[in-house]
Amino acid sequence: MDHKLTDRENTTNRSGILQASARSGLCFAIWMTASIAHEWFLGFLHYRDGVDLLYLPHSLRIALVLAFGLSGALGMCLATATLILLAMAPDFTSPDANLLSIMVTAAQVFIDKPSTFASLILQALASGCCGWLALRILVPGRQASYAGMLVNLDLRTILSVVTIASVINSGVHVGAWLLLDADLGDASARFSVMLTGDVLGGVMGLVLITLSTRLFAREGKMT
Repeated sequence: MDHKLTDRENTTNRSGILQASARSGLCFAIWMTASIAHEWFLGFLHYRDGVDLLYLPHSLRIALVLAFGLSGALGMCLATATLILLAMAPDFTSPDANLLSIMVTAAQVFIDKPSTFASLILQALASGCCGWLALRILVPGRQASYAGMLVNLDLRTILSVVTIASVINSGVHVGAWLLLDADLGDASARFSVMLTGDVLGGVMGLVLITLSTRLFAREGKMT
């Protein structure tokens, strides 16, 4: 009997891990797609590398956590780290580029300047986890899953969670950039612009996502 229970628990655990991995993989793909699309279509809004006057994907930092919990945060962390690694290997679009060459280039950069690796980790954590941290601060009684909140978000909650996530993301990013350049002359300007761009993009995007979710939920009930 005990063996049967143990086998059942192991199967359940494996299934849970696979489901969490699938959710993280989906969020990885969504964040990569959204970041690249923003670069293509709204690149003219750049203020500095990594800083935008309006950053619509910031809304996904909250929406994906609301939909997928901590798995969403993990997927976005990995996607952000991947994008930074690709940016460190400017020739990755060439026909001769491959994963090994990109990793070798990145490893060489990390060896030459270890603070680069610390900066990458901080930026990845800030980008992926700021929404999760904001929700934990705003709704401390909730567990890892925030399922159901997305449909019921009101404007006040959106403004609160977006602002908290934006402060966390902007502050940690500026700290990460200071690791690379302690004499960063426009640190305060970067923080202000990034904070503003995240708040504007986050509120706009999250309002649209919430309204779309409510519309689909209403149509689903009607059918």
